Amino acid sequence: MLQPWILVVASLIYIGVLFAIAHFGDNQVRRHRLIPHRPLIYSLSLAIYCTSWTYYGAVGSAATSGWGYFAIYLGPIIVVVFGFHFIKKLATICVEHNVTTIADFIASRYGKAQSLAVLVTLIAILGTLPYIALQLKAVALSYNVLASQSVINSSPEPLSGIWSDTGLIVAAVMALFSILFGTRYVNASEHHEGIILAVAFEAVVKLFALIMVCLFALYSVFDGPEELIRQAAETPAIAGLVSMPSLQTDILQTSFLSHMVLAMAAIFCLPRQFHVTFVEVGSVENMKSMRWMFPVYLAITSLVVVPITLVGSLMFEGQNVNPDMFVLTVPMAADNGMLSLLAFIGGFSAATGMVIVAVIALSTMVCNDIVMPVLFKIPVFRLRARRDVTRILLIVRRLAIVVILYLAYSYYRYINELEALASIGLVSFVAAIQFAPAIVGGVYWKNGSYRGASIGLLSGFLVWLYTLFLPTLIGTGWMPDDLVENGPWGIAFLKPYALFGFDQFEPITHGLLWSLTINLVCYVYFSLGRKPGLLERIQAANFTQTVSNEKTSDGLPWWSSVAVGELRLLAEKFIGEASTRKAFAEYAARTSDDLNATEKADAELIGFTERLLAGAIGASSARLIISSILKKKKDLPIEDVFSIVDEASQALHFSQELLTHTIEHIDQGISVVDENLNIVAWNSRYLELYKYPKGFIHVGRPIADVIRFNAEAGECGPGEVDEHVEKRLNFMRAGTRHTFIRYRKDGTVLEIQGKPMPGGGFVTSFTDITEHKKNEQKLREINENLEQIVEGRTRELSRVNGTLSSVNAELEQAIQSKVKFLAAVNHDVMQPLNAARLFTSALSQAEDDREQLTERIISSLRSAEEIIHTLLDVSKLDSGAITPKMSVFNVSDVIDTLCNEFTVIAAEKNIRLKRVCCDLRVESDPHLLRRVLQNFISNALRYTPPGGRVTLGCRRHLTNRAQPMLSIRVYDTGVGMHEEDLQTIFEEFKRLDNQIDEQGKGVGLGLAIAQRIAGILGHRITVRSRPGKGSMFSLTMPISQQAVSAKAPVRGMAGGVTVIAQETLDLHILCIDNDRDILDGMAALMGPWGCRVHCATSFDNAVSDISAQAYRPDIMLVDYHLDRNEKGLDVMDRLRERLAQTIPGVLITADVSEDVKELTLQRGYNYLSKPVNPGRLRNIINRLARGSGRVKQVG
Repeated sequence: MLQPWILVVASLIYIGVLFAIAHFGDNQVRRHRLIPHRPLIYSLSLAIYCTSWTYYGAVGSAATSGWGYFAIYLGPIIVVVFGFHFIKKLATICVEHNVTTIADFIASRYGKAQSLAVLVTLIAILGTLPYIALQLKAVALSYNVLASQSVINSSPEPLSGIWSDTGLIVAAVMALFSILFGTRYVNASEHHEGIILAVAFEAVVKLFALIMVCLFALYSVFDGPEELIRQAAETPAIAGLVSMPSLQTDILQTSFLSHMVLAMAAIFCLPRQFHVTFVEVGSVENMKSMRWMFPVYLAITSLVVVPITLVGSLMFEGQNVNPDMFVLTVPMAADNGMLSLLAFIGGFSAATGMVIVAVIALSTMVCNDIVMPVLFKIPVFRLRARRDVTRILLIVRRLAIVVILYLAYSYYRYINELEALASIGLVSFVAAIQFAPAIVGGVYWKNGSYRGASIGLLSGFLVWLYTLFLPTLIGTGWMPDDLVENGPWGIAFLKPYALFGFDQFEPITHGLLWSLTINLVCYVYFSLGRKPGLLERIQAANFTQTVSNEKTSDGLPWWSSVAVGELRLLAEKFIGEASTRKAFAEYAARTSDDLNATEKADAELIGFTERLLAGAIGASSARLIISSILKKKKDLPIEDVFSIVDEASQALHFSQELLTHTIEHIDQGISVVDENLNIVAWNSRYLELYKYPKGFIHVGRPIADVIRFNAEAGECGPGEVDEHVEKRLNFMRAGTRHTFIRYRKDGTVLEIQGKPMPGGGFVTSFTDITEHKKNEQKLREINENLEQIVEGRTRELSRVNGTLSSVNAELEQAIQSKVKFLAAVNHDVMQPLNAARLFTSALSQAEDDREQLTERIISSLRSAEEIIHTLLDVSKLDSGAITPKMSVFNVSDVIDTLCNEFTVIAAEKNIRLKRVCCDLRVESDPHLLRRVLQNFISNALRYTPPGGRVTLGCRRHLTNRAQPMLSIRVYDTGVGMHEEDLQTIFEEFKRLDNQIDEQGKGVGLGLAIAQRIAGILGHRITVRSRPGKGSMFSLTMPISQQAVSAKAPVRGMAGGVTVIAQETLDLHILCIDNDRDILDGMAALMGPWGCRVHCATSFDNAVSDISAQAYRPDIMLVDYHLDRNEKGLDVMDRLRERLAQTIPGVLITADVSEDVKELTLQRGYNYLSKPVNPGRLRNIINRLARGSGRVKQVG
């Protein structure tokens, strides 16, 4: 099981990961970089709704109350799916008004009243304390469960000291974490991109942990959902969770409906949820994906609760196990420590995410709405005289975080330890829903007032305090123990859970109905009782965005007496005097009317004036103004005035948008400054050309800042920065037109043109003429250097022709070399075959020398076989078919093996073979290395006369880079070589004529193979020789400092001498080959061994032979390629199946590919390559026959 220190280390590592993610997000923002996938991150961050309550408590609630737990998931799903317009409207208001907290939103809506912001802050703090305490309790409880390594009595143990108080430690860590996360700096918009990124990551972690526990419960504890449902249905205590009647009954309970209403309001009333959903949204466009992602997340979370609940209830039936901890205790009971740790981290994630965002939001409210306004009013602090109060803001917020978490810990410390997690969470939900009337009414009801909102909030909060919050303190000594049972001072109708004798509902529903009803009634009653003030009406118009669309009659009302001059003056206010004069003159010319200023205007002129106004301020606003004039409305409602301004703004926005689209579709960069030399317009091409930081260019920025930025970046050429700035500002002030070419550091060339605008201001265009300048330069260079270009092309052509001739010569040389190689191969292969034929002819005529001739035939054939095998080695090396298998080994292993092998041969030739010990380690392929050294020693023995000496040893030395190297050397005292022979000896079929041992004459491929092997090993061959004195062959490789690898037998690429065992075999051998001569040869070879050889050419032929002669083969020898596309491996498989016997088999083939060898071994057979070596064949048959006991030793 898990030790406590593992939980602590894992938690600290996880906190470190969260901090790194948050740090990355904040750095991206500070560097003006966009965080990718912002809508996805925003949608995941909304899962902060799923705290430890939903992580642990939902399972506990499901175990004790059935389907009632689902209400907390269903509520937000309904609001997001069906109330998305409301959510989007709230977000839009928050973005437009730069809302920072829920207190800021409510206070701003109701006349920006600070007293209302203070009230909301206090309610939010007191209402959130139980929720934060719930997180502390959940983390402490989960830690104690895992640390105690017992699923029984899953409750916090009595506290006996600071270090044993898990809740206090968790509170301290969360305080530190919240300070590091949320108060590292002051952000004017209160956006925390790093925190949102970390919260999104936490959402993934906790969902993944829940899913893993669910899958483990379904498929490790039980054998799938079917078995779980069956056993649950058979257990009466928990059968309700899997029955439809129980589902219907639970959903229709008043408690389910009240919990669902609470959850619906929580999505926009909980301070932390409001902060993430509406303050951190950034842009309303980010909400598109949350409409489906957030409900899907909640649906998955709610679904995985059921299997965990069922499994936990079945596993711990009748035991004292806290159902809130089933997420932990299910993997614990199955002794799955890693999954238990993952589940703990998931719960820790759920708790920390909620606490961090909640305390940051609350600390911001405390700082902005309570502490800082008070500090600004205290003269001794003189905050108004300070230029920077950032440090004070950070201190206040950090202290607020510590105080809030201390209060939450105190609540956790003294509340009833038996209180379930879900009940604590619902208490906070009822407190949060008190904000709902003020929020919803503030968005949709413009008559909602500050008086109604504040009285409604205060009254609802006090009822919540009495009916729900105070009862949780019973048992702490702060409240009478009989408060719930008897009421205060024994007054029964004031009992908190049965107020005025109303006791039909459980406490949460009871408290919700009383508090919300009184809140709503007070809000409506006191809002209607007094007319809102001016500022309230302005804010109501901004938030509700209602416009009175009172229509003007198409004709002129009989009571209207508006004059032509009044219409003219009205138009001049909106479109200007000159435009009005021109428009009215054109109207008079078209209608042939003499427009007298004192005359009464007709309906046609009124309609004409309305259309003029609509072009400037919008149709609705124009209709409203004209209507008010016609009806002599002098008290135009303030809401309508703001509607006019809004529509005028929309018309202006349209004009700006049209201008923006126009300048966006030109290739030049454009920047425009006003008469005050502040930038007012630009296009994206301008930003692309100069790569300004994000947000650097904005309306109203002094152009001097932009010029200074460019000058410091080297865009203005050499010289002092201040001089560049002043020079360009003087151009603009004087309205001087200018054009110049700027060559930039990155190679681009810009043509910059500046022109003054009428009425002041300056417009500058930036054209990229890089390609034009390049083409111009190329034309100039071509005109000036045409002769040089022709000469260069001629030299290039001559060089190419020379290269082509050289390549042709090399190709011809390669062809000639290949021809010589093939001729040598033909000669060397035909020589032993021709000798074998001559010896065979002589054998047919001779009688006395049969044995000697036979030996010479065998020797000739062996020479031909050796040449063929050697050529195969050359082919493999050239084609890359041989890859070295590198390992670290002691070089003495190879040297000892070689010395043991050649000692006898050297003794027969009267040559002394000496070795020098070496214990150094190298990294190489021991088998390929042995092959190279074997060739060196064979050559040394071949070219050394009797009485000579061959020495094998090593020498250590350093390269120019001080890398230790090892040279394995073979010295001999043989005939030696001339200097001109030192390179030719490595050519194919190259043999010197001065070798001593003519009997052991090689084929001339040994050194060619050795050089190729050294190449693929990365080693270097060195040769030194003097005629008559001897030679030295050396192979150099790096010395390894690594440990020696597992030893493997050191052998060469070709097999050694095979000795035919003197044993008599009593075996039935089945030979299958499509060549009759080979079958006859096999029968002749194995007959003297005591074998009864049966020959066949195919599978059907073999089956017929077995049936006819009534025998069972002991061993099968089968060719790989047979007639009619039969494969030897398939034939052996079919014979085994036909005879129902696992018969040993040997595949005999000329195909030496590794694929065929590997396939043969996989199928359970032996492999033997052609031409067949009788000794190897006999050894294989002996080995296979020993298993059947059919071998008799001869002699």
